[in-house]
Amino acid sequence: MARFVVLVIDSFGVGAMKDVTRVRPQDAGANTCGHILGKLPQLRLPTLEKLGLINALGFAPGVMKPSESAIWGVAELQHEGGDTFMGHQEILGTRPQAPLRMPFSDVIDRVEQALKAAGWQVERRGGELAFLWVNDAVAVGDNLEADLGQVYNVTANLSAIAFDEVLKIGRVVREQVQVGRVITFGGQLANSQRILDAAETMEGRFVGINAPRSGAYESGFQVRHMGFGVDEQVQVPQKLHDAGIPTVLVGKVADIVGNPHGRSWQNLVDSQQIMDITLNEFNA
Repeated sequence: MARFVVLVIDSFGVGAMKDVTRVRPQDAGANTCGHILGKLPQLRLPTLEKLGLINALGFAPGVMKPSESAIWGVAELQHEGGDTFMGHQEILGTRPQAPLRMPFSDVIDRVEQALKAAGWQVERRGGELAFLWVNDAVAVGDNLEADLGQVYNVTANLSAIAFDEVLKIGRVVREQVQVGRVITFGGQLANSQRILDAAETMEGRFVGINAPRSGAYESGFQVRHMGFGVDEQVQVPQKLHDAGIPTVLVGKVADIVGNPHGRSWQNLVDSQQIMDITLNEFNA
């Protein structure tokens, strides 16, 4: 049976789209691949060169040249912004919907009511600009690491509450809001107070938990990204399953794309390990 690999290299883009100055002016001039090769003109990436990297880039800033044998193309995004989550969903078959951008304070009433109706114990923390504190172990508020207003975080102490229960909270939040993403995650913390101690505000409008400072990444980290308008039934893993073709997801894509019938290698970040697994799965 024929095989194919889709390899996503984060932060190696070949240039901004034509409408960048109108839609996302802060990204005008973006071209990570071109900038890297311009700074390191002697760098050789022979496999990517053969596959058409320089063809896609459109100019040769160093020793690598366009490939005469490559079949190549450059895709233009349909989703707004440089969002890794929606980028992966779009590659695998989702037609993006335009999400809303708003601070969590605009939806806190609706989310709070829905969580209470679902039986969760909910308090407001943080003063006048508040986030939600659920079952003494889970915070719901703005994501402070991405573009402000486009993501909400559900941050949990997994020593105090099981991740499956945290996912139930995340799904309630997802059903109530139209921002691009709800990220549900947590780690094993000695004390839930560490999450509360990591609360921060930005620009007087956004309030949430500083994820690195909360300690969530340090031990037993688990995460699920819940995207706006993402329908797993129309995506490649489900469609291939329907055709009797197995799918393997490795690394970051396994953490953020649904693959209910295939194999998924999750929570991997080491590039060499990811490539070794990919090669072994390909040869198998």
